[in-house]
Amino acid sequence: DTPAAQLPTSQVINDTTHGVMRMTLHAGSYAWSFVPDEGVFTDSGTAGCHGQPDVTAPATTVACNGAACLLGWYTNTVQATLTPTDNLGGSGVAKTFYTTNGTTPTTSSAVYGGAITIPATSTVKYFSVDNSGNVEPVRSQVIQIDSRAPTSSISCNNLACSSSGYLNSASISLTSTDGAGGSGVASTHYTTDGSDPSLSSPTYTAAFVVHSTTTVKYRSWDVAGNIEATATQVITVATDAPPDAVLAVSPSSGLAPLTVTADASGSTDTDPTPIASYTYSWGDGTTALTTTASTASHRYTKTGTFTLTLTVKDRANLSSTATKQVISQANLISNSGFESNTNTWTTGSSTVKLTRGFLIAHSGLASAQLTNSGTSAQTCVLKGSRNFVAKTAAGTYTASLWVRGGTSGATLTLQLAELSGTTVIGSASATLALTTNWQQIKLTYVARSPGATALNLLASVASVARTTTAFYADDAVLVLG
Repeated sequence: DTPAAQLPTSQVINDTTHGVMRMTLHAGSYAWSFVPDEGVFTDSGTAGCHGQPDVTAPATTVACNGAACLLGWYTNTVQATLTPTDNLGGSGVAKTFYTTNGTTPTTSSAVYGGAITIPATSTVKYFSVDNSGNVEPVRSQVIQIDSRAPTSSISCNNLACSSSGYLNSASISLTSTDGAGGSGVASTHYTTDGSDPSLSSPTYTAAFVVHSTTTVKYRSWDVAGNIEATATQVITVATDAPPDAVLAVSPSSGLAPLTVTADASGSTDTDPTPIASYTYSWGDGTTALTTTASTASHRYTKTGTFTLTLTVKDRANLSSTATKQVISQANLISNSGFESNTNTWTTGSSTVKLTRGFLIAHSGLASAQLTNSGTSAQTCVLKGSRNFVAKTAAGTYTASLWVRGGTSGATLTLQLAELSGTTVIGSASATLALTTNWQQIKLTYVARSPGATALNLLASVASVARTTTAFYADDAVLVLG
């Protein structure tokens, strides 16, 4: 054959040898050689391919809700989208594979076909493969979702808050949690003025104390931005008051030695710290008595007016007092009960007999018995053989006498007579209808000339028949004040 003109792309030209062309393909190039079947001409060489092979894997990006995924937290479900891209001139993306449970995806994993709904915190792992079989390295994106607000609780004095209230103050503690998988509590805020708390309200960092009834409102914010609904706790605080001391004394007056009963049972303390003790200060120089009993007895051996003071103390060491006067009086009649004799008494008449009536007594074993021993009816008088008060004093004298008749019906007169020498310058009297039962007759008198006169006590019954008992007398008392 006669060769034509040599083309510009020809490597060599020969027209004397017949043979075959052997070609070996390599990645991006090829090798060639001329193998003669007759003759001796040979030739060989290498050259690059006219088009480069696709050896670059595709690259895939992820977006959350149409934007770059956050490093922080979402508060609602996220739509994750995967966008794979092959290199320029590449063979094109074949498939994208992914997982949402944190495992490494394979070509057996889910094939991406559209937005992936992520309802909770998840790790999305993914990769793409192109049509040339190039495989992208596995990529990973953590998507954090916290859709629940934190929860807070309140305690008072380290216990559940009580509706019954607290005394003087209460220590308030707040505790907040964000639950498993949550973003964590960012801060807790509270108010004590009844308003709803905001981020500008006081931040809870440690227990705080309220000293009066307070409405505490509180809530927490988490890192993701979820806000707890406002919670409210009314904390009732009562101020401790001292107990109310109430004192009664019985009897409040009488003859020395005088035994009295102090009664504090009317004292009250209605708050949570009840009465702890009662202290009785008798006012006569004797030792005060502190006890848990609400009653106590005391014997006044001295005469005079004493102030009995009750101090009631509660468990909070608060106290209050109450006072009563006790009058322990001296009986100006020395032989008032006729137990041993009738000394210091007289009838003033030889025909009126004064004896002791045994086993007929108001108290003790005996009394004074007056009998008309004369031959005709007469007035029977019982009086002091000497004036019971030699010199009167300013003030009120009180006299009393227990009496009974030998029979019923007669009238007894009790008299206090003020004497200047033997002259009566003033008197007071009272009358009583006698029966055969014991009765007490009393009267009072204010001396007209204190310091210059004397005072005597007289009891009389008129018109007592002869040989008849006029009356019995016992427990005579004459006191000043």
